[in-house]
Amino acid sequence: MSQSGSKCFLLFIALLVGCSQKKSTPAIEPLPPIRPFLEVQPRALEMLRRIASGQKNLGDEWYVRLEVVWKPTAKIEVQIDKKAPGPTDFMIEADGLKCVMAIAQKPYLKGAYIEVVQSADKVYFDVTFPNQDEHDRAAASKWLRMENARRDEQTAKDPKGKDKSQAK
Repeated sequence: MSQSGSKCFLLFIALLVGCSQKKSTPAIEPLPPIRPFLEVQPRALEMLRRIASGQKNLGDEWYVRLEVVWKPTAKIEVQIDKKAPGPTDFMIEADGLKCVMAIAQKPYLKGAYIEVVQSADKVYFDVTFPNQDEHDRAAASKWLRMENARRDEQTAKDPKGKDKSQAK
């Protein structure tokens, strides 16, 4: 093969390689949006700060405590707390506020949104869960079922730990 023939052959090979189909990269699904663990409505944020500033013995170091309480069914209370978080507490900053909850209640409270609700006769804090996904909702439901069962079992026993149905 002549030198010019070799150059044409190499040029032809280079063109073929350059025109060949590239391996396609599989499409990567976009990540789901990051959902906040806890979020505070701007109006609720303002009201919590106003309540805290109005308490003389509170000072600068205060926390917003979320707590699931039974009255007689599960209810979430939102309170201003000057007590620092303890070893059984979980603390997270949400919209500039230091928020605290019991570690044991995290599965239920994950994805919470604190808002202010005003009715005809009162203003109060409400907690909803728009930031929970299916997995979070399932975990919260499981936690609530287990906690209700545990409380029902405790209620069935008298203070000495005996079953009330066996007491005379």
